[in-house]
This record gives sequence, C-alpha cells and structure tokens, in this order.
Amino acid sequence: MYKVADYLIQCQAEHLPTGSARLRALDTRGSGGPQYSLWVLLMAIARIAAGRLQGRLAGVHVNLATRMSLFRKGTLIVACAAMGVPTVLHLHAQMNGFYDRLPAVLRWLTRWVFSLPQGVIVIGPGAKGLVIDVLHVPADRVHTIVNGVPEPDGVPQAVPGSPLHRVLFLANLSDRKGLLDLLQALAHPALDTSGLIVTIAGAAM
Repeated sequence: MYKVADYLIQCQAEHLPTGSARLRALDTRGSGGPQYSLWVLLMAIARIAAGRLQGRLAGVHVNLATRMSLFRKGTLIVACAAMGVPTVLHLHAQMNGFYDRLPAVLRWLTRWVFSLPQGVIVIGPGAKGLVIDVLHVPADRVHTIVNGVPEPDGVPQAVPGSPLHRVLFLANLSDRKGLLDLLQALAHPALDTSGLIVTIAGAAM
C-alpha cells in the first residue's frame, strides 16, 4: 500500500500538467504505539482542516486495508465528509473474511464509511464484488485499477546459451497473494522445471 502511494507521488512530476493538483503524502499512523498513532491521526485531520480552510485542498486519496487501517482511515473519511472534503477510497485488501467476522454494528459502520467517498478504487474483481454486492456502494462509483510498478530502466538480457529461467515471487507469504497458486503450478506434471530457478521471498503472515 505504501509503495503504491509512493509510485503515484513519484510519477506525477512526469505526467501532470503545470498547475494540476499535486499529491502529498500524509501519515496517519506513525511508527510508535497506539497512543502515538492516535496523535498522528489527529494531526493528519488537523492538516486536512487547515488545507480546507486555506483553499489549498482539492481532495483526499485514502489508502485503506483491514484491521486497524480500516478503523483509522474510516475515522479520516468521516472527518473529511464532515468538512466537505471530497475523498477517494483506495482499497488495497481482500476484506471478505475480515468483514464477515466483524460484529454487526461494525459491519454497519463499515458500510457507512464506504458510502461516504465520491469514488472507491479496488485492485481486482473479488474486492469489486464485495464493495458493490456486500457494502452496497453504487457500481458507477467503483473502479478497478490493478496495482502497477514503474517501468524498468532496461530489459534484463538472458545469458546467451543458458538453459536457466528465473522466477521471482516477492510478496507476503500467504494464500491471498497467490503463493499457493504458484506452488501448485510448479508441481504440475506437465511443467518442465529442469532449467527453472524459483526464488520466493517475503514476510510470513
């Protein structure tokens, strides 16, 4: 989530016309404990209020995941709505299981929070189905944008005559990131793995 936001901020210098609204990073969590995180969130809301009063704020792009991110960013979205600040909610997680385990009152609050932004961005069809069918966000306000990365500076060249093919899997080591799909594909009898080198790296979930 952090890297996607960082990529958006980096690429705007190359692609946005002069005078366009500019993305600015705004931390809502900090690196300390829960009490410090609350203070950082309140300061973020104060900065948004100041930008609104000064006429320098076009809107807020909120990157949201599950667990505490949902409650922290939900508070931010509610505050923006109260101030009349337009928001776009960018959902970076598959929240089906997490949402289903929430108490009824928190499920209601989640649906309310998702009803407030002017648009909701999701990263795939699973999340889009949840947002439209379960959270009841109108379909014309939901947009799918697959996460991307900057183009490489150059195309890696294969070693002439080398029979090796390299595959890199870099993500959280969990089923929802597709690790199980990769392992099942590698175990398929039709796949010739004799010249294949697979590197799997990431944090365990």
